[in-house]
Amino acid sequence: MFPLQQHVYHYTTSQRAVEHVLQSFTLRMGSFKGLNDPREAKTWPFRLYAQSPETLASFPPDLFSRISEFITSKSLILCCVQDDPTVIEDHEDRMLRSGFGHPRMWAQYGENHKGVCLVLDQQKLHAAIVATLGSDNLFSGPVNYLNTTYGPVAQNGSSAYDLAYVEPLLEHGLGTILEPYIRRFHRDLFFTKHLDWRDEWEYRWVYRSKDGEPVFIPIAQCLEAVILGADCDEVTSDRLIHQCQDHGVPAYRAFWHGWAMSLMPAVAQQGQILSLNGISYNMTIPCSGVFVQAHDQYGQVQPLLIDNEGHVRFIGATSESGDS
Repeated sequence: MFPLQQHVYHYTTSQRAVEHVLQSFTLRMGSFKGLNDPREAKTWPFRLYAQSPETLASFPPDLFSRISEFITSKSLILCCVQDDPTVIEDHEDRMLRSGFGHPRMWAQYGENHKGVCLVLDQQKLHAAIVATLGSDNLFSGPVNYLNTTYGPVAQNGSSAYDLAYVEPLLEHGLGTILEPYIRRFHRDLFFTKHLDWRDEWEYRWVYRSKDGEPVFIPIAQCLEAVILGADCDEVTSDRLIHQCQDHGVPAYRAFWHGWAMSLMPAVAQQGQILSLNGISYNMTIPCSGVFVQAHDQYGQVQPLLIDNEGHVRFIGATSESGDS
């Protein structure tokens, strides 16, 4: 469907897709404060060190919250999903290990299967972000998932959360001290999460802004397709499909059958596409039968014939022939 490792996927609600994404063809980068992970959105586990004994008695108790606020409110983020890096094209569970094939992601971020998943060319999206924001304060990459209570630790035993001495922070201000620190430890700060999130296969862009105001990234050149959730209602589906058609963006619908998932072209009028356990075909084309392909129990693609009475027949392997 979509070549592996070339795309990233962004799940969102149908309302946001209809009223914002497919109206403006932009994606919003907002602050870390809007993330689901409490470690990222709330208090970060920093440690501060005092140089002088006097500081022990004069330490401002709100300094930790000010530091967390300084980092989260001015760090803008765009979260996407990538394909499982270990999956191969002909693997039997290729669909479920693709970025669009996560049932939990559909449930959590795709409005419980009523929303949409945007298919984005990763390189073109990166180029659009750089063109909008520049590259000086921009970081990007996959998230590293850690099974640890204390977060990432460097080889020398130091941690990204061993922040700084208190005195320079108070004397020179948070920005002067923290911005170089953020640049140095951005990988540990912004691209590590608990192992419990590992199945998201997240790829993200993080931008250090001056004012923390959201920015909107143009995606007209990198939006490859829109996938409608299996439970997206008919009225919303029709509106989404027409928006896609108006802009020449392919639209698909996700279907789930037991343990399997399939995608088929989305059409505004219901009943034109039939799905038989993951095999789909257009019912509006006059014919005596349709030839399709399906995977057998060994993962091999086999040709089938479905006649206009609904009978399914295995065609068998075709003999090789060359030009005469």
